[in-house]
Amino acid sequence: QKLDHFTPEDTRTFPQKYFELLDYFEPQRGPMFLVMCGETSCPGGYAQLTSDVAKEFGAAVVTLEHRFYGESSPFHNLTVDNLKYLTIQQSLLDHAEFIAFYQKVINAKFQKDGDNPWLVIGGSYAGALSAWFRLKFPHLVIGSWASSAVVHPILSYSAYDRQMGITAGPECKRVLQNVTSIVEKALLENGTAIKSFFDPNAVKVNVDFLAYVAEIIAVAVRKELQRHVFVLSSDLFRFATIQAQSGRFNQLCTSVLNASATNNATKLLVTKFIFHVQSPNYQWAWKYQVCTEMGLFRVSSGPDGLFSLQINTQYYLDQCSQMFGQGIRPDVTTTNLLFGGAKIAGSKIMFLNGSEDPWRHASIQNITSSFSEPSFMLDCHSCSHVQDFKTGC
Repeated sequence: QKLDHFTPEDTRTFPQKYFELLDYFEPQRGPMFLVMCGETSCPGGYAQLTSDVAKEFGAAVVTLEHRFYGESSPFHNLTVDNLKYLTIQQSLLDHAEFIAFYQKVINAKFQKDGDNPWLVIGGSYAGALSAWFRLKFPHLVIGSWASSAVVHPILSYSAYDRQMGITAGPECKRVLQNVTSIVEKALLENGTAIKSFFDPNAVKVNVDFLAYVAEIIAVAVRKELQRHVFVLSSDLFRFATIQAQSGRFNQLCTSVLNASATNNATKLLVTKFIFHVQSPNYQWAWKYQVCTEMGLFRVSSGPDGLFSLQINTQYYLDQCSQMFGQGIRPDVTTTNLLFGGAKIAGSKIMFLNGSEDPWRHASIQNITSSFSEPSFMLDCHSCSHVQDFKTGC
């Protein structure tokens, strides 16, 4: 793949990984489903869903790994000078070049002429990419399936915190707010002791620890992972194990409520998630995209929010400066100018959002839906992020 699509004299290239599923492909009439991977290493992209749909339509499924993620990074050393090639527009052109390349591969493989119809598919950031791709390259693809697509970058995204409070429900919301306030107080009284329980080398600054707690709450409420949550109380760090199963957030809240009721008044309640640890490059590359083009800082929504008020816009801007240098901040104004933001003017882009997804307020949630601009809301007890891509939906 070309490193820089905007500088013809720069002839540097890098290997970009892709996957293909041709089991059900009907070469003469079948469509091509181009699945966009987004901000992570790519395992092949929504395998069960795309396999089922490919079988129904006689389609080929091909998945392209995003530049700078997984095995498709042009550089081993992700300096700011190297990361300047990690942009939305560079990625969109990667996919445009790939369509031209892979259509030739298919034609040669099946000894055919002409182009197959292409459809782009993606979820979350990749959902936004798929919508933006249809917007910018309507001559290359017939439509876009944009699940939980964050097409409207916002610098200070307080709607995330606010939606989580709604999803949690009044009683559980009060418990999670209590978690935040107790942790804030405990950090002031003896921050070293609290942080050292987790990892004294990883969390140095109090506000970083509060951001860590906010992330724990966020993952729990989003119900995206099937993991264990540990509840820590101040009476000698007694543990109670809670199963937080996907789509069973009420069970988590019930357990937290029970733990809260049984502990004494001086309890310290901290939730600790066992996260799937991403590679450092994943974190660094995505943080660069957040700090340059995407924003969507998950700030507190105010005194009634779940997050600490210390998790504010300046906190994130300081992080961007510390990581990538002074002056680095998200230019969401330009991103929205390029792609339309909440007023994206593309056609045949199917937006789908879950009713409980905290990211849906950065997507398209039209009250009316039409053939040319379809928009749907999946409304159910566990309809969270990219819910339509999950089996059993």
